Amino acid sequence: KNGQSLGSAYVNNGTASITLSDPLLPWGLSIGVNSLTAAFGGYNGYGNWTASTTQTVTTAPSTVTLTSSANPSAAGQSITLTAAVSPSQVNGSMQFLDGSTVLGTVQLAFGAASFTTSTLTAGTVHSLTAVYSGDPTTAGSTSAAVMQTVNKVTSTVALGSSLNPAPYGQGVTFTATVTPTLATGTVQF
Repeated sequence: KNGQSLGSAYVNNGTASITLSDPLLPWGLSIGVNSLTAAFGGYNGYGNWTASTTQTVTTAPSTVTLTSSANPSAAGQSITLTAAVSPSQVNGSMQFLDGSTVLGTVQLAFGAASFTTSTLTAGTVHSLTAVYSGDPTTAGSTSAAVMQTVNKVTSTVALGSSLNPAPYGQGVTFTATVTPTLATGTVQF
């Protein structure tokens, strides 16, 4: 292969075979076009001959599986998105998307990556995907979409008075307490 000896095999019924599968071994085939030559040295009146061919090796396919830690979730709630790549012995990074918006990019560890977010808007369904970048021997791929429902949080309002009962003409302050405390907006009295 490309000037490097791959080994030898005995001729049996007119054929000799060698199997090359492990790319980490010195004789493994590399990604791209590999030039191969077989040479027969002759035996018992049979002459010498050589034959050549090329073997194209492409990157291995991959698949990505995406899961959400809570679906549906509530507005402001942290959810963890976990993406796993098969085969798991890959390198590279994982990009997490909400539609076409990039939420974040994380390096793989043991074929998986996780990303936590609490910024998904309420009242909508988000189409979340994970995109594996690929590495020199494995092709990138995109997960199936996870349809993440983010519900609005139920709010409550408690109304209190600074002075009750209050004498006529006395100033009274009314205070509305909204739950959850992270809620924004206005309260009409």
